Amino acid sequence: MNLAIVSVSFFNSQAQDFHFSQFYASPLTLNPALTGKFNGHMRLSSVYRAQWSNVNTTSYLYQTPSFSADFNLFKNKIGLGVVLLNDQTNNKTFNTLEGGLSASYKIITEKFGISFGLQGWYSQNYFDYNKVNQNFRQTEPTAADVLRRFDFHAGIFSDYRLENNSVLYGGFSAYHLISPKDKFSTAGNPAASVPMKFTAQLGGDLVLNDKVNLIPGLMYAYQAKASQINTGTTLAYNLRKEDDNHIILYAGLWSRWNGIQTQALIPKIGFEIKKIRVTAAYDMVTNSLGSEVNASRSVRPNTFEISLNYIFKNPERSMDYDCFLFNPRY
Repeated sequence: MNLAIVSVSFFNSQAQDFHFSQFYASPLTLNPALTGKFNGHMRLSSVYRAQWSNVNTTSYLYQTPSFSADFNLFKNKIGLGVVLLNDQTNNKTFNTLEGGLSASYKIITEKFGISFGLQGWYSQNYFDYNKVNQNFRQTEPTAADVLRRFDFHAGIFSDYRLENNSVLYGGFSAYHLISPKDKFSTAGNPAASVPMKFTAQLGGDLVLNDKVNLIPGLMYAYQAKASQINTGTTLAYNLRKEDDNHIILYAGLWSRWNGIQTQALIPKIGFEIKKIRVTAAYDMVTNSLGSEVNASRSVRPNTFEISLNYIFKNPERSMDYDCFLFNPRY
């Protein structure tokens, strides 16, 4: 195994949190206030991310499957949810298993909604020494093989419905509120803490006509003096617009920025049939990162994501239809 690849991917995993190109498809990791923020009783969400298949490894350098489930209770005023994900680096040489429990409280009216969320988080990092060479062990002799920590996240989210049923929305979330100690390696600063992360989300779901919706959005993230912006637009075409029997096609173009530099263009496609939404995205690296990581080959490293979202509505349970319930999409 290439020592440089192990070192870069391993310590980058420690420095910053995971991220999805389709961040909107994983609502409980985007903002705890999105727990129960949908029109229904139960929502199941899953994202699978496979990153950098063209580097010197036997598989994707990074793989991140995730799953979440959230519920609405007490006439949609309370949301409860659970989320699990597994961030794998270089065939599980470095493996992070994370999960959390979320709760939200919602104030909803006919046109306006605001929700507050809190999330308890547990993570376990495992480093497999059997999959690295002796040089790496000598470089980091004090690295622990297992690290466990607890944390808390919080968020707020609001939305407003316009006269033509268009929606504008925004949110803010903060992660690592208690800044747990990062004790994986004592060779550096033994008192180092996981840096807090802040994200802001803005967007809209704009009705252009009976067939077409325009869905622009922006997500800004800041952690450890590093910032990232995801922005773009998705076009939704309604083939059939019945409430419980609709068919929607999605096509969009998004981008990821680091400061003023574009890191990637992210085209996406998808569809929604009745209660099921499936979308796929592909990262096209645009900066020098691809050349630096994969200098020996003529192709850039690629990243692929697929997401699945299912919303369950129980006809035997009453819903408060006077309230505005909105499931953000991008």
